[in-house]
Amino acid sequence: MNRLLAFCMLLTACEYNDSGLKSNPIDSKILIEAREVLEPDARRLTLFCQTGKIYPCVNFPLLTDMDVKGKFIKITFTSVGETSLCFTALGPATTLLDLNTVSNGEYEIELNNANFRNRGKLKVTDTYITLLFGQQNGIDFVRTKTNRVPNKTYWGTIGY
Repeated sequence: MNRLLAFCMLLTACEYNDSGLKSNPIDSKILIEAREVLEPDARRLTLFCQTGKIYPCVNFPLLTDMDVKGKFIKITFTSVGETSLCFTALGPATTLLDLNTVSNGEYEIELNNANFRNRGKLKVTDTYITLLFGQQNGIDFVRTKTNRVPNKTYWGTIGY
């Protein structure tokens, strides 16, 4: 009996709990991925963001407020929107945040999942883009370091 009780306690102690997200306007973690958009004469930094939760319409938007002042970027994901035309495929709510041309350097960045606050640093160099955060509340990163395409490199997309 003692072994069974100890085993049950171990299982509940290791259980992942997002109970705080249930009372949040967005009731799932937000996955964030830094992407560099290459254009013939410029490079733009974007953040592709999506909910961990799957919704009945693949075109639900993830609504945000964004404020950029010098070397401070504040992004708050406010809610999941609904559209009048539902693309009836399952999928996460998504948004693509365009930070435009971001020069090399360190930026203070705040990525908030509604009521959950997250402060960190965005570091941009010629070779990589890094998101440096300590604790992550209501957010997660696909990868924290994204390598950049070197200058004077041929690039393109091949498809069929």
